[in-house]
Amino acid sequence: MKIEHIGICVAEPLKMGKWYEENLGFKIIHTHGNDKDGVNFLYDEKSGFLLELFRSPDAGILEFSYMRPITFHLAIDCKDPLALAKQLESHGAKIIEGSHNIDHDSEKILIKDPWGMTLQLINRNKKLIINKIITETEISENLN
Repeated sequence: MKIEHIGICVAEPLKMGKWYEENLGFKIIHTHGNDKDGVNFLYDEKSGFLLELFRSPDAGILEFSYMRPITFHLAIDCKDPLALAKQLESHGAKIIEGSHNIDHDSEKILIKDPWGMTLQLINRNKKLIINKIITETEISENLN
């Protein structure tokens, strides 16, 4: 068993998907409908992560403006969080929490995309995910 994707009901799934493709390098692998009743499946080739952005008349839109920023966020691993934040800011994102050094080699910045969803731009000294099957002991050792 493995997780196939995570789906989020948003106000403008097609426009949002295009922004993620153009600015974060996600690849749109399937799109259907329109921003009032449609879907975009986005794929991150580096991580294998699949994100579904959709809107359906039968589903409530996730209202990011009513949430504290960290309550729901999409974490993006990147080499230079501050540089990426500034680049995304020039494309409609808002920096909401400045650079924090988690430890001597790790940094994170919180931004809101143009639709209000929080993105955590992060560069960890010790990566949480390793591209191999690992044991619980190895996970614990990587986090400490």
